[in-house]
Amino acid sequence: MLQIEAAALRDAVIPWPRLRPASGLLALLVLSNLGSFAVRAGFGSGRPLINLDFLIIPAICAVLGLRTGALAYVILVLIDLLVFLAPVFHFDALQALALARYAGSLNLTAPHLPLGLLALAGLVIACGVLTISCSFRRVRLVHAACALFLGVVLVAVDVFGNTGGWQQWHRHDQPDLMRLPMNIATSGIYSIARDTQLYWEGRKVGPWKSVPSATRMALGVPGTSFRHASVQGRNFALIIVESWGQRVDPLEADRLVQPLWLPEVLRAYEVRQGTVPFEGSTTAAELRENCGVTYQFQWVLGGQKRTECLPAALEAQGFDVLGIHGFFGSFFDRTRWWPNIGITHSAFLESLQSESLPLCGHLFRGICDERLIEKAGGELAKPGRHAVYLLTLNSHLPLSPERQDFEAARAQRDSNPALVVYSRQLRAVFQALARQAARQDVRDTHFVIVGDHSPPFVDYDAARLFRQDVVPYIELRPRTHSGSRSVGSISETARN
Repeated sequence: MLQIEAAALRDAVIPWPRLRPASGLLALLVLSNLGSFAVRAGFGSGRPLINLDFLIIPAICAVLGLRTGALAYVILVLIDLLVFLAPVFHFDALQALALARYAGSLNLTAPHLPLGLLALAGLVIACGVLTISCSFRRVRLVHAACALFLGVVLVAVDVFGNTGGWQQWHRHDQPDLMRLPMNIATSGIYSIARDTQLYWEGRKVGPWKSVPSATRMALGVPGTSFRHASVQGRNFALIIVESWGQRVDPLEADRLVQPLWLPEVLRAYEVRQGTVPFEGSTTAAELRENCGVTYQFQWVLGGQKRTECLPAALEAQGFDVLGIHGFFGSFFDRTRWWPNIGITHSAFLESLQSESLPLCGHLFRGICDERLIEKAGGELAKPGRHAVYLLTLNSHLPLSPERQDFEAARAQRDSNPALVVYSRQLRAVFQALARQAARQDVRDTHFVIVGDHSPPFVDYDAARLFRQDVVPYIELRPRTHSGSRSVGSISETARN
């Protein structure tokens, strides 16, 4: 009898049954967002502190039941993971979601994502489902209304407190990762819906937006039309180097491309260096350099041919144009939209496999870059005028370090295994380019070598070593008169 009276008195002072949904909501918010918040210090992403999507779980439980609420929670965690990682790889959430249809082209036989991140995601899902089953058995709509009210308060704090901006979660909107603002609240569902809206609105845009590019600067093209591009040599070669970003430390940036500076290369070419702004992923860089515009390749798939893009313009000038890429042509539908910008002849993994070329890479396993650079050199050595567009592959992150890479990282102290293997692969690319550029039968080629975007390191310490607003480029002009190596930058001019 005394125990019953004590329990009644305790419930009168602290109404635990009524507080259970509130405590469950708090636990759900903490568990759902703790994973992403815990890795903010170690991973280079601008994911906000709180994802408001999880505040709708009580309403789903109240209306549709616990099982549906638990399933919705699992789906929201996966969306949150998508929104968390997409900006790291220079995608928006919608683009990252659309990449699922290309999963069959990837080599998924090895664990390429950090095991700790996967374990953390599994733990968040398990704890969240357990919290839902324990806390929301008798949840009422009034508790759901309180959760939604809390969401409104968090949005108000974020917007009016100017803590980062409700819509500013993209990594490319935050160039300086060292001063990343603490964005309080956002929504993964909202992000995908917004990206979808922007995508459909963008398809209706007639004129393509002109942007600075290395090819425009090298060929003297003032606008988006390459019709009057002036090639300084018999041939032309555009090489977009996958994930070649601009190091913050200029000494490290020069060390990365040091293999290119063979004496034969410096004697045969006038060298110009600089940076250009970048936005988006690799396909955005392809349209930036080949057409001088910012655009999405999906819009080119609609049959919008660009006769003013560089490949089409060079073909009109009498060049034999060839596009080369060591991965599947079906990946990002390059076999479909490359011809629409003038790349009518191409060589992808499907056709290159018949030449018995070796394979390199891990998640993106394709033809080794060094062998493709040799193939490009052979094309440029042929009689006539040739234009080669080469998109490299093997420096595409994530990369799988070997044992010696871990030992090198420990020796350097300021590096990590992924950065070691990334730097080694880029140096191999520049070494192979130097060998081809130094060939006597290739020296009359005008080279433009440019990065597509900064390397998408998930690791924060590695990502902060690279600028998030510009990528480097190198131009090699065949010498027609005596001159010396000139070094400059067009990034400031490009912004103005």
